[in-house]
Amino acid sequence: MLPLLAVFVISFSVMPVNGVAVANNSAKWLDKGAKVYHGKPAGTLRRDMDVVRGPVYPAIIAMSFNIAGQTVQAASLATRLFFALGLVALYVLGRRLRGVAGGLLAFSLALSSRGINEVATTLDTDIVQAFFLLVFFILCYESYSRKSVLYPLAAGMVLGLAFLVKESAILFAGVPALYSLLARREVIMMRVRRSGWMALSCGAVMLCWILYVYFTYGSVGAALGGANPEFQKFVSDKVGASGPLQFWLRLFTIDLLSSLSAFYVNVLMKISPYPWLLVFAAVWTIVGAIRGRKDHDIFISTVSLVLVPAILWSGKLDIRLGQTIFVYPVLYLMLAGMVIDFSEMLRRRLPRQIPVGALTGVIGAVLVVFQMILVPSTWKLWTSGKYRLSISRPGADFEVYGRFTDEQRRAAEWFREEIGEGKVMADGYSHEAMDFWGLTDENIPVFHPVDNVKFHEDIGKVNVLADNPVFFMTYSKLAGGADRHRSYYVIYEQQILDALKVVAPEYLIMSGKGRFYSIYFDAVSWASSVYSDKNIFIYKLEQGEKTCEVRGLLAVNDTLPEHKEWLAEHHPKEHEVLVQVMKRINVTDEDIENSLHKMKYGYHY
Repeated sequence: MLPLLAVFVISFSVMPVNGVAVANNSAKWLDKGAKVYHGKPAGTLRRDMDVVRGPVYPAIIAMSFNIAGQTVQAASLATRLFFALGLVALYVLGRRLRGVAGGLLAFSLALSSRGINEVATTLDTDIVQAFFLLVFFILCYESYSRKSVLYPLAAGMVLGLAFLVKESAILFAGVPALYSLLARREVIMMRVRRSGWMALSCGAVMLCWILYVYFTYGSVGAALGGANPEFQKFVSDKVGASGPLQFWLRLFTIDLLSSLSAFYVNVLMKISPYPWLLVFAAVWTIVGAIRGRKDHDIFISTVSLVLVPAILWSGKLDIRLGQTIFVYPVLYLMLAGMVIDFSEMLRRRLPRQIPVGALTGVIGAVLVVFQMILVPSTWKLWTSGKYRLSISRPGADFEVYGRFTDEQRRAAEWFREEIGEGKVMADGYSHEAMDFWGLTDENIPVFHPVDNVKFHEDIGKVNVLADNPVFFMTYSKLAGGADRHRSYYVIYEQQILDALKVVAPEYLIMSGKGRFYSIYFDAVSWASSVYSDKNIFIYKLEQGEKTCEVRGLLAVNDTLPEHKEWLAEHHPKEHEVLVQVMKRINVTDEDIENSLHKMKYGYHY
């Protein structure tokens, strides 16, 4: 009981943080949570397709608003609550599989992981889904050793809830099936029956959701979220596959080794300073399951095999750490088990009998300390920077970075008090925040004149409207980001005017990374600034026909020359595309060097 109490105290001590960054996904979830809070449907996952993600996370955010008010901090605390509960669930699972030592070590390793802590600072479904999956693993494992049918029924319901957080949970429906097939002959039928109860209760939860989506959105497939064939086709198109089937076939054949390698480099190396040890622990556990046929090794090995599609998918698409958050606790459970096995082997070889628990504690402490202080350092994350723990700086104000900031909230309050009513349009970063702060009763139209163009696309796709654009820039994370980030923007004045014609707004609001547009509106005669606060601007626009007034390049990003050199070294074909694009739009290196305004890193879309 004392270890569990200690786990509770530590988990909830590290729960509150002094800040959170609101980026694209976080903004969408805050918006969905606010809609549910106000009694409206959460809406679709993407505007361009009928894909709906489950209601659990928006409902959690809405409940946090009911308790603590409609603030970003309330949503952050609600999400961090599931981080704390997930750590407790990991301890319980580890204790059930490998005893108290296994539970404490798995808990400590996950708690000290820089990568897991980084994911837990975000406002997203990842941490919440991981909690439900860990609870499912506990109930699933207990289902095969307990007589009560309530355990498999509860396990299935929890898996259904995990699916209603994020559809990738459907992968884990394979755990009870595979675990049953790997059982000894005399218990196979018992496990099959228990697995059937799980499937029944999970199916009941999912059926309720499917019926709701059908009657709300008129589509059954929309309830599958990211597993929807339409969405899978969208993903496969991004990587050049002809469809989802070819995409997955390639993952398990010609792209297998490259995807595993990419997952190791881009994911595991960010999770822990010893990723090689996590891989070795996984191999150790699977081999041990084959040789020793111990139930705990077979169960956790079964879970790890079910993770393979998610690992390959993550490696291929080079996605954020949170997308595979459920992988990391499983690896730490395997590592904890390997440490216990090694301690037992070591004790038999030592001249003096040292308790296994003591050896496990010493080895585990070394691993935890390494994670805390080595790069990537968890201790540094806890005590400094944007996401420091509240206990490291008691009394500090909660800060919001990116979107949904205090500046945006103050702007919404100013507009309501000073302007009252007026047709509003906002850039892609402001409209979500202004909707969130209740600037109007309707959704605010988005001002977003142009999308990015990939360097590998046909040069003929460059849209030349005039001799010179007003903005020319490369994506801010070109050199350090994923392949899909290697893109550029060519923005003409006519495109800006065309975007405004759609709504003909009286007021335009800009903030966040879209604030570079303020340079343009400061330069034209028909727009006047009526409000500014740090990085947010509100302009009053004259009504009527607007004509082009700007001649020549207004702004570039200051990293463009650096990106050009980087492309020449690493992607010469794409560098040649950049050279051709510059020639076609009549922008020279001298124009870039002499541009009056240079957008700093991260200041643009």
